[in-house]
Amino acid sequence: MTVLKFLSDQHFLADILNRLGPMIWTKDIKSGQVTFLTDNFSEVFEVPMDLIRLEPSVMLRAIHKEDLPFVDLFSKALLSNQYEESEYRIVTPSDKVKWVMERKQLVKNDKGEIIRLNVFLLEITQQKEEALRVGESEKIYRNLFHRHPGPMWVYDTETLEFLDVNEAAVKFYGYTADEFYRMTVRQIRPREDVPELLSAIQNNNFKEYQGKKCKHIRKDGSSVYVQLFSNPIEYKGRPARVVLATNITKEMEAEWLREKESRYLKYFEEAVSKSSLLALTDDQGNLLRVNENLLHKTGLPAESIIGKKWNTLLAGLPSGTDWKEEVRASIMRGDTWKGECKLKLANGNFKWINCSFIPIYKEGEEEMCCLFMAEDISGLKETERQNKEYAQRIHNILEGITDAIFVLDKDWNFTNSNTEAERLLNKKTGEMRGKNIWEIFPREEGFRFYQYFRKAKKKRIIVEFEEYFSPKDRWYDISIYPSADGLVVCFRDVTERRSKDLERKQLMDQLFIQNRDLDEFTYITSHSLRAHIANISMLCSAIDPAGLTPANQEIFERIFQSSGNLDIVISDLNTILTIKNRKSRLVEKISVQNSFVNAISRIPNEYASFKKNIHTDFGEDLEFLSIRNHLETILFQVIVNSIRFRSMQDAPKIEVSAYRKSNHIVLQVKDNGRGMDMEKIGPQVGKLYKTFCPGVSGKGLGLYLCRLLAEGLGGKMELESQPGEGTTVTLILPKKLRKN
Repeated sequence: MTVLKFLSDQHFLADILNRLGPMIWTKDIKSGQVTFLTDNFSEVFEVPMDLIRLEPSVMLRAIHKEDLPFVDLFSKALLSNQYEESEYRIVTPSDKVKWVMERKQLVKNDKGEIIRLNVFLLEITQQKEEALRVGESEKIYRNLFHRHPGPMWVYDTETLEFLDVNEAAVKFYGYTADEFYRMTVRQIRPREDVPELLSAIQNNNFKEYQGKKCKHIRKDGSSVYVQLFSNPIEYKGRPARVVLATNITKEMEAEWLREKESRYLKYFEEAVSKSSLLALTDDQGNLLRVNENLLHKTGLPAESIIGKKWNTLLAGLPSGTDWKEEVRASIMRGDTWKGECKLKLANGNFKWINCSFIPIYKEGEEEMCCLFMAEDISGLKETERQNKEYAQRIHNILEGITDAIFVLDKDWNFTNSNTEAERLLNKKTGEMRGKNIWEIFPREEGFRFYQYFRKAKKKRIIVEFEEYFSPKDRWYDISIYPSADGLVVCFRDVTERRSKDLERKQLMDQLFIQNRDLDEFTYITSHSLRAHIANISMLCSAIDPAGLTPANQEIFERIFQSSGNLDIVISDLNTILTIKNRKSRLVEKISVQNSFVNAISRIPNEYASFKKNIHTDFGEDLEFLSIRNHLETILFQVIVNSIRFRSMQDAPKIEVSAYRKSNHIVLQVKDNGRGMDMEKIGPQVGKLYKTFCPGVSGKGLGLYLCRLLAEGLGGKMELESQPGEGTTVTLILPKKLRKN
């Protein structure tokens, strides 16, 4: 394309743009030169085009000095958006003020560099002047709008946004104007009313809304009722409606109150008619009208009642005419008569009713009639009867309890008590009922009682205690049970029991002293006596029997043997006393197998040859909590007895077995020895110093000691025996001995 061709095209484009009207100029950013300028600038700016082309800044100098600060050739908005639109005034050399609208556009190359600024100008003086005239009209409208005493607003019918609100609306609803402009009309309506509003807007059906009563919500959440009037307008080019609201909250509340009272009155009349038995009589007592409820209750037809005297419906009335005259006299005085009586039924039965005779005078006339109103109280009467029976049953129960009982309400007042309580407190129920317990028994005399009672009432727990009651000089065992209505107090006189407890304590103290003396005796037998016996034995050992005469030698041997036997007896007695005093109770886990082995190891040498005759059947290695020394002593004593009292005809056979049974360990030692006649000696077996096998030396301590040890282990020893058939000793011991 040649330069001539390019210039020709530019002149052609300029000619077209001149004809279209807008003024256009472009500026090359790199050179800063105006590269294009339409010819219509001189008409608007009233400056020759040659001057404008020669000095484009003349256009900037024409900008009104008040608008000049707002016109920036390269504003931040233009640089960020590459587009900007603004309006400002210019002043021509003839001092004529004109309005122009300016649009700026930045053009970039392929590299994103700004290379050109395009500016479009359009004169809008006529439009602005028209707008100013409209603005004056709007100003008048806005003054009327904002100064109106009633709440008013304008909202967009498409977006439902508030476009304008007056001061009365701001004050009435509590929102600021800025808050209104961020809201829609939906937000001042209850949620349930919004669909109706949207339907009216969508269908443009506002006829029903003229004068419509609506509920609105204020900023503080309170509800108000308004009557709305609205009209369509165009507001700043938007379809809108202007709304006037009138506060009718008080009128609505008054209307609702009237409706409510009317509705309640209707309900009351219906309730009275359905629940009450009604009849109307003349001044002579003749029945004029009865309601359906009375007919239904009695089962009588209306024709059998109307025209009859009112007292024909009633039964159980006081006899004679005085009662009827009393009712009539009360009515004639204008007073209402009330009382209880029975209503006759068609089936011959009756119902208890609470009735009233109410005199009614017609205004302006002396004629008088009477309203008979009654309610069925048969249920109440039945409840009273049941309550009396219940109270009697409670009274009978209280009287049947041997402990003393009294009942307090929530205010500490007596409500009931039984005969035993009257006896112990020396007060009758009648004189205590309704009185405060702390008035009858002052706190100064029963302060600790007061604390216990307060604890039971406050914490709602059972409180049990024994306390001395000084006013009666007696001890009481007291239990306090909280209930829904107060407290139930059970107590008994335990003065005699406490005296016996004191006697038992004194007896226990004496037993303690005796046990202490027994301990001292045990010490003496185990140390002092045995020391002397040991000395005798040593002295006997020091004597040479060869130097004695045969007679003295026999005496010496008997003395030596007696001292030995005495030492054994004292040792056994010491063992028995130790067991009874429970001085050796080391409870530990022990093994039946190991205890058996330890018991066999203690067998004297003179019986060692018989160990091969002992057979065991333990099945498994049984372990349980017990006292090792006691168990080993029992096994040792029983096995040694089986050897000592063996049969002289047969070789000895001893079988030792053990097994579990429930929560016990069972041990058995069975032999084929001489046996015993249990029918003859049964009661004596296991007693101290009782022997049953003549010809065999023994002290009668073995079985006694075994029985004592078995009982010390929390178990028992059983013995079965037949002469010539042997003996079976069974030990039944707990698997777990308590440590004490």
